[in-house]
Amino acid sequence: MPKKSGVSKGFAVAFVVLTVCAIAGMISMMVVYEIQTNGLNMTAPPIITTSTPPPPPCMRLPRSLIPESYDIILHPHLYTIIKEEVNVTTPNQTLTFTGNSTVHFQCHQDTTYIFLHSLGLNVFAPRVIDKDTGSPIKVRSVKHHEDVSHFLEINVDGRFKAGGNYSLFLAFEGEISEYLEALYVSKYTETNKEAVNETIEERFLAATNLEPTNARRLFPCFDEPDMKAAFRLKVIHRRETKALSNTRPSPDSYILDEDWKLTSFLETPKMSTYLFAFTISQDDFTYIDSSTSRVNIRTYARPEAVEAGHVEYAAKITAKILEFYEGHFGLKYEMKDL
Repeated sequence: MPKKSGVSKGFAVAFVVLTVCAIAGMISMMVVYEIQTNGLNMTAPPIITTSTPPPPPCMRLPRSLIPESYDIILHPHLYTIIKEEVNVTTPNQTLTFTGNSTVHFQCHQDTTYIFLHSLGLNVFAPRVIDKDTGSPIKVRSVKHHEDVSHFLEINVDGRFKAGGNYSLFLAFEGEISEYLEALYVSKYTETNKEAVNETIEERFLAATNLEPTNARRLFPCFDEPDMKAAFRLKVIHRRETKALSNTRPSPDSYILDEDWKLTSFLETPKMSTYLFAFTISQDDFTYIDSSTSRVNIRTYARPEAVEAGHVEYAAKITAKILEFYEGHFGLKYEMKDL
């Protein structure tokens, strides 16, 4: 035991001596380096660069203005049927839409700017109203940010005051997409049973897919999920078509002329912009019911798809999914006479 203890002490002493020598050597090298380089104009070390670009600037909208509701009028110029008639020029399909929107918002922090989103839209005729006084506010400038922010910046002559209520009207026009985004066109074939020899004819419908941030392609809006608002929609569509949206049509829907009719929809609950939705299809589209104990659910499709039973699974699973999420989150699906 004493012998082992002596060996351990020897190792400890040697380790301490080596450590002291190493530290002394490093200090000596540092001193010599300082002496040798004193007064020399040395080359600066190289700048290390990276191929990774810096992060983009803040993409979030300021919270100085918070939307409360939208009044939206949309007019897709789409043909759902293009009929070929003898001695009559067949119209070309058109993939344009026009419309206007009025967003009602409250000011939470004094500002002279409105920032919202717009992408791929031609926006014009801005009008700003102070709803508390009923007086208009002059618009100084409208600027589209040509970057990934998709900001539409509106500068006014005056100041939005905290606690005040205002509205912004904008007219716009855009293109119906062919790529399942924003407002897009979809095609399907239909058998013409009235023809002597049954023929296959092409049909068109328009529908929306606004997730995750495609509402800005349909109308100028505060396109962030937490900036929820209620929506009141009016759709102008061809007389032989049917329009559907988040809520039921309201009684003030009417025929405009021999080509067009207007369908108004009841106000939605407050919701994110990406949940806003509508479709325009042939008037013969039908539905099947799959209601829960509380909620009426209708699943729409082409008549032949309903007759063939292709809609039953979607209808049944929708009711089950709704009941599951009501139980999972402990929240009842909010009804507004849907």
